Formats: sequence, structure tokens, C-alpha cells
Amino acid sequence: PAPRSWCRRRLGDGEQAGVRALHLDRGGYIWIASYSGLSRLGPEDAEAAAWPFPPGPLPADRRFESLASDASGRIWLGSLAGVVRLDPESGRVEVPFADRPGAEALASARID
Repeated sequence: PAPRSWCRRRLGDGEQAGVRALHLDRGGYIWIASYSGLSRLGPEDAEAAAWPFPPGPLPADRRFESLASDASGRIWLGSLAGVVRLDPESGRVEVPFADRPGAEALASARID
């Protein structure tokens, strides 16, 4: 295996406040969930970029508490307003449990 090393990367403006979770996906991208939203840092990027969510079903509260990816490469986010599922390939965003009472309780649930 290639040697591993640490390097320092800059987060975009405002993104350093309230980082709640980090996740390395199978493509080598680091996803950053924070109280400022969601950012992604690629292996060759010098700075993390805020994820450009399209207009749509996203909860108004975009303070993300947790994140994980599934076998299909989709990113699952726990927000203070519920769960969000993002397909990075298509940009499609879904809020799968929005219509269920107590959806916000899933925000910090552990996803293995």
C-alpha cells in the first residue's frame, strides 16, 4: 500500500464553524457535515467546496449532525430536521422520512 500522510486543507468561508462529522467515501472524497451545511473535499482539492443543493425538498434546517454512505454511493445525512439522502452522481436529493412524526429524532442516529 502507498504510504499515508497528513496534510492541512482549508475549509471554505464559514464552513469551519460546527463541524459535526467527517466521512471518507469509496471515491476518496471527504464529506464534511457541519452546522453550515455539507462540503466535499476531493483528493486533489486545495479547499473544501460547499455542496450545491438544488431547490427542492431539503429541510429548512441544514445543520447536519451525522453522515454515512451506502453501498450505492449515496450520502445519508442526519439534520436537526430529519434525514436527507443525496446521490452525488445525479445530484438528486430526497428526504425519505419527512412525513413521519419524530423524523428529527433520526438526526444523530448512528449509521453503520
